[in-house]
Amino acid sequence: MPSEADEKNGCENVRRFLTLERADGKAAGMSGVSPFVVKQILDSIGKLNISLLRDHRILIETNTQEKMEKVLAIEEMGKVPIKVSHHPKLNLSRGVVKCWHFTECNLEELLQEDKMKAQKVVGLRQIKRHLTDAEEAKCYTAKVKPVRKDTGLFIVTFDTPDLPKTLDVGYSVVEVKLYIPKPLRCFQCHRLGHAQISCKNKNAQKKENNEPVIKGKGKGKKKKIIPCVNCSGNHESWSKTCPMYENECQILRFQAENQVNYGTAKILVNFIGKCTNDLSAAKAKAAALKGAALANGKPAVGGKSVCNSGCREHQEKTSEGQKTKKKTGQKF
Repeated sequence: MPSEADEKNGCENVRRFLTLERADGKAAGMSGVSPFVVKQILDSIGKLNISLLRDHRILIETNTQEKMEKVLAIEEMGKVPIKVSHHPKLNLSRGVVKCWHFTECNLEELLQEDKMKAQKVVGLRQIKRHLTDAEEAKCYTAKVKPVRKDTGLFIVTFDTPDLPKTLDVGYSVVEVKLYIPKPLRCFQCHRLGHAQISCKNKNAQKKENNEPVIKGKGKGKKKKIIPCVNCSGNHESWSKTCPMYENECQILRFQAENQVNYGTAKILVNFIGKCTNDLSAAKAKAAALKGAALANGKPAVGGKSVCNSGCREHQEKTSEGQKTKKKTGQKF
């Protein structure tokens, strides 16, 4: 957030992510530049969020237009030529809107509208659904090529890291919801995390994805379901009930809602899930032990055994017996 001084000076609140890299192209990158020199130059601009990326570039987050322009004007650090550019992904945000007005319009022409440019809209893509079996059968009966149906949903890309709440689409205003992508699944090997075009297992997975093997003959024949290639479970690899698929959905949701990278989201989701499972297992174990003690009629209370009713007579007899054992020197 900008400071009060920045607001008084009329600085516009613009949150942007910039990257610093060496212009000479050396492999050491910004890690070869003294961090003290970098810190001194950036501190002269103002308060900035600075971090070093894995590819030896420096990521800078600015919160005002003035700071962004000053960082973009940097050309040299410690006699090392520097190149400053906008981050290609962190400066964008994607949302989903439902607008039937756009279904028959040319999306490229809509992006050129001044109203859309003023709202920093740089991308517009329509979401269509697959045909149902009944709809597809009608197409084959009528000898018409099956075409996906419109849903009225559009994925809107904004040139700002902060997703707006609404979008003005002319004579109406629609709500913008956060876009959460679905897990990427390969149609070649059915594994999660990559597409078919980048699949490295093109030959080995062909046998696994054939039709289910049929055993026996006649009416008693059974189908053998091939285990899931992601979790080895007894379901199809493309099933949405697969634990790996559900975990991947949670990771992508966490990544979109908290604006973190995929690796960080995966670590946090798996850690939270493990803690939740451990807590649930501990509670279940405690409940089982308590139920077993109640079934035996001797629930544990403070390390001592009392009757189910907890009557005073039983407790007095127990205390009297313990006093007698102490006097006689017996161990208890």
